[in-house]
Amino acid sequence: MTRTLPTVLRMAPKEMLAQVFAELGHSECQIPWMLLERNERVERAMEYLNGLQQEQRNQIESVLRSISDLACDSGIRAIFAAAPLCNVYDFEAILPEELGTWGRAIQVWLEHRRVFDRAQVIHHVDRLA
Repeated sequence: MTRTLPTVLRMAPKEMLAQVFAELGHSECQIPWMLLERNERVERAMEYLNGLQQEQRNQIESVLRSISDLACDSGIRAIFAAAPLCNVYDFEAILPEELGTWGRAIQVWLEHRRVFDRAQVIHHVDRLA
């Protein structure tokens, strides 16, 4: 499922978006994530992204689209399939259901990048089948 960048920015939990931007070296972006409503958050983030050099913008967009790809039921199944292949066990405790699909996908990207990358491959192959 392909989602537009504004949709990704609207759907992802704002505190986790702040972490993603910081992880990518953009903690200075001056977006008050926690204070903004969804539409304001999208507008401010898009303004920020549009002001970046193309390479930087592409990097952020690529990560957000990858997260978006796994932020669905089949993506979460791929994450759970990938975890033991990366020697990560008891993922149910690490990724509580309360996070929702967006929170779970972002949490894995932030804390278990190998699992995330493997899940992307599994998810892609499953969608081809």
